[in-house]
Amino acid sequence: LLVKKFEESGTALLPHGAAALRLGVPSTYNGHWCCQLPLGPLITGQPLLLHGFFDLSTSRKSVPLPIDSMTKTNLQSQWNEALLRGPVASSLVGLIVASREALGEGKLSLAEYFALFQLADTDSNASSSQLRATLRKAV
Repeated sequence: LLVKKFEESGTALLPHGAAALRLGVPSTYNGHWCCQLPLGPLITGQPLLLHGFFDLSTSRKSVPLPIDSMTKTNLQSQWNEALLRGPVASSLVGLIVASREALGEGKLSLAEYFALFQLADTDSNASSSQLRATLRKAV
């Protein structure tokens, strides 16, 4: 995608993603998807902050993604999916690996550690569910 756009126009954006785990938060904290700032209604379902330079909807309330492989997608949804499958997924994997140390030091319970692998659907927000499903496939 990036190579194609670079060849067409001579410019391309650099994808960026990050993952952070919040320790010691109340069990009611569900984490957020972020694009420099938390994206209000989009929760991760775990005490995670998952960041990417997403191409957001104008309301900042959703991250457009391709609906299925049969649907013709626009550049915005292709970018977001590539970002999730690339740097955001890599960051989450790195976080899970690094969390083993917190587990060994007693800063993280075994249940909290294994919950990082789930990215369970804990809300009814369709955008959140679609983001988690795409990321689960990538991880």
